Amino acid sequence: MSPPKNNATTQTLEEKANLAAPKTRVSGRVWKTAKRPTIRTTMPRILKKSWEEKSAERAQKNASHKLHQEMKLQYETERQVKRDHIKERKRMRIEKERQDQYLATLSARKKMKLKRKELKAKAHAKH
Repeated sequence: MSPPKNNATTQTLEEKANLAAPKTRVSGRVWKTAKRPTIRTTMPRILKKSWEEKSAERAQKNASHKLHQEMKLQYETERQVKRDHIKERKRMRIEKERQDQYLATLSARKKMKLKRKELKAKAHAKH
């Protein structure tokens, strides 16, 4: 018969066996690599961030996007005002040219009428 083992020695033997055992899941197949739990240092940056960091980043991104949209809107309104001003000036110029042309023809008509009156007056004065 073998001598009886005390509990202290059996515990230390079990602890030693546990320490020697791999701390990973092993499939039992030699050609397979042992699976390890995910290590936080090798994870991508996006997975390392906390919820607060993500929400702060999101808020900052939204604020910058909003500012960008406001600046874009302001730029577009300024461009539209300039366009409207240019169109208004062009319309006024065309209207002025049309008015000048009308006045030029009107003055020519007046000149013709005056000439006719003078000719009639001369012809009437001779008789």
